[in-house]
Amino acid sequence: MLQLTDVQALENTDWDIAVKRSVIRVNGGDSGPGNFLVARLEPMDWDDIENEPPESNIWNTDEFMTETCEPITVGRGVVSTAFGEWYNTSSSGGIDVVENVIYSVYSGPPYHQVHELEILEWNSGYYVFKYALWFRMLIAGTYENETGQTNWLTKKHWVIADGNDSVVYDIGGSGDGINFFNGPNFFMASNSADPENVEWIRVDWKTINDEINICLTATGLASREEALAAGTGFDQAVSCTSGWMVLHNLPPIEIEGEYEAGGIDIDINSVWWQIDDDLHNIVEFNNDDQWAITQNAAENGSDAELFSRFEWVIEEDSLWTCQVISNAVDETEAAEPTATNSSDPANSGCNGGPWIELIE
Repeated sequence: MLQLTDVQALENTDWDIAVKRSVIRVNGGDSGPGNFLVARLEPMDWDDIENEPPESNIWNTDEFMTETCEPITVGRGVVSTAFGEWYNTSSSGGIDVVENVIYSVYSGPPYHQVHELEILEWNSGYYVFKYALWFRMLIAGTYENETGQTNWLTKKHWVIADGNDSVVYDIGGSGDGINFFNGPNFFMASNSADPENVEWIRVDWKTINDEINICLTATGLASREEALAAGTGFDQAVSCTSGWMVLHNLPPIEIEGEYEAGGIDIDINSVWWQIDDDLHNIVEFNNDDQWAITQNAAENGSDAELFSRFEWVIEEDSLWTCQVISNAVDETEAAEPTATNSSDPANSGCNGGPWIELIE
């Protein structure tokens, strides 16, 4: 904790958030030389934050002086900061904190992190805050790009799939810390297919008419540090030398997740169905009828490049799956009606035996 005067704070970059009586300020704008921004979310429970990400157009910094140096005030006549009016004045003249108001706080370069903050209590200048780093990637989801390729984005991977061919970029497994930044809207990733020759990329994004637009800002970079320095931060450039690409939303497979079954790891998403080291690239899936057609990867130990059909059923909150066929010659054969029976998945109905229960 730093003890600074208002004048000292104007030239000091070591502080992030400041409190003085009922005023909360961030290091940016009229308060200091930092790059902090604040977005106020609509009233919600803390646990619902991930379902209501902030939009970039509501980020603000401290601006409480007019062009003619007149103070802009709110509430009790205190200066207006990016936090706005976070309290109501009680009938006795005290302060009542507005409940369930969450703030996103963006730290700016060089860290580019977004935290969530909630004011829980205030008593005569003493605050109680709830504060946490936002770990959710705002554009995580399944998309189709303009060339028909499926794009699957999580905080760990960016997968670009075209039939049985996939390009996998590693976002979250580098060991170098967080590589996606929701405030300035960009992520960095490495192509780790060749550990001896790892290259980094940087991708910026923006939202236009509720659609995600991405820009492959830089490629062939030697390190995370080069990728971090390759962009323009929160004030990203309007133009993109590689051309902005629109990502169209696709409904995800309903059983997306990481599971375990009898000591075997199973990873399911809209791009692949992976059973330990065997990868099955998803060609088509149907959430209503609960099936997926996949093409077995060329590197699989058996039935390489043939087609599989997986079916699933959810019974009393338990997920059961059945690999009905693993060696179909094409998609048409794999899509043919099957003789599975899901009435008693724990004991029968899958190729003469029980279905496999997946534990998340």
